Amino acid sequence: MFPLLSTGPKEVSNNKLSLIIDTCTERSVVALASEAGLVHSAPLPKGFATSRHLFPAIEQLMEGISAAAELSCIIVGVGPGSYTGMRVGAAAALALGYGWKKPVMGVTTLEGLFSSHDGRFVSVIDARMGGVYYLLGERSGEEIVFFGRPMRASITDAISHWAGVSYAVTPHAEQLRSQIPMALLWEEKAIDPYQLHKGAQRRLAQGCGGEEMAVPRLSLELLYLRKVQAEIDKETAK
Repeated sequence: MFPLLSTGPKEVSNNKLSLIIDTCTERSVVALASEAGLVHSAPLPKGFATSRHLFPAIEQLMEGISAAAELSCIIVGVGPGSYTGMRVGAAAALALGYGWKKPVMGVTTLEGLFSSHDGRFVSVIDARMGGVYYLLGERSGEEIVFFGRPMRASITDAISHWAGVSYAVTPHAEQLRSQIPMALLWEEKAIDPYQLHKGAQRRLAQGCGGEEMAVPRLSLELLYLRKVQAEIDKETAK
């Protein structure tokens, strides 16, 4: 069984819920959320053996829902991050959406990382030999705003765009702190599933994603942000 973290009643009725899945880093999570907040969250065992644990965790979450509750949609982190992890989460979300006849919306995993403090911050995921994936944001009280779009860059190029940033939020603080020669206050965090829920709501409020919510989807655009080996090989062969 998985640790089930509750921030609301175990039996949720007369409420529209979102199922949230993120498997893009080694700290994967599934959760249920409503407009009122996070209902249940189940962090998966740390590591990249996600496919073995994902569906049992989802099944456990769904068992805690009242039959009167309505699952309105599935929200899934689409990267950047682990190439295999992104595909596992997206495939699971699409399969469940198709089977349950529920819409699926993809949001960037980086929106699940945010500073605990007011001010400019950067959400960062280690891209290993590819440098870092990042997204700039700012917090003022309970308001969190993200700027631009998710990026991948070498560490040197990335920090050249981080002027005014005070905080770095990441699941990989231990790995990145020593590599980034910049005076930042580091926060190590797992992906926050409720922030992914709020990210999906922001997209809808901005007029984006409405077509995704209309019908169950058969595909998702993943944020690889770098070429896969097959693409590299194809270009090399030209």
